[in-house]
Amino acid sequence: LLVWDITAKHLDITNVVLMPPPEDVFYVFFTHGGMMLEGIISSMELIIAGFAVSLTAGVGLGLLIGWIPRLTSALYPIVKVLAPYIIALMPTFRSASAMVIILGLFFPTLMQMINRVHTIDQRIVDSARTMNVSNRDMILKVFLPYMIPGVVGGLRISLSSAFMILVIA
Repeated sequence: LLVWDITAKHLDITNVVLMPPPEDVFYVFFTHGGMMLEGIISSMELIIAGFAVSLTAGVGLGLLIGWIPRLTSALYPIVKVLAPYIIALMPTFRSASAMVIILGLFFPTLMQMINRVHTIDQRIVDSARTMNVSNRDMILKVFLPYMIPGVVGGLRISLSSAFMILVIA
């Protein structure tokens, strides 16, 4: 703080607009604290909504697309190029920001789930098929429990990514 104060006020080597003195910065916190709190709450709403939607949709659709070969071959290439067009269709800045967060988390989660379905131990799938497990039960009772440790393990990374995406949004 001392170096900041000296360079901002006394040495006159920095631009006051780009590097204001510490007391000016802290004064803004004091005078506009309510507005800053509203911004923080709004940002947290965006992160929570985006995180919940993207995680749920990414895991669910990823399991479904990864398990059904026709869906994999039809949708996997489309998913890779779809995000910019969806963001451009959003009517407001807030909805576009939310969509940036959702898609920024959704597509990596989706791709991870599709790839994890393809890398499951084939003996597990063969055992389930021998017991005549339906596609629905295969997804809900075989793949989903198999995927949960990976999803939970990736939550910390996804949450930190969500905060970085929030800054971008």
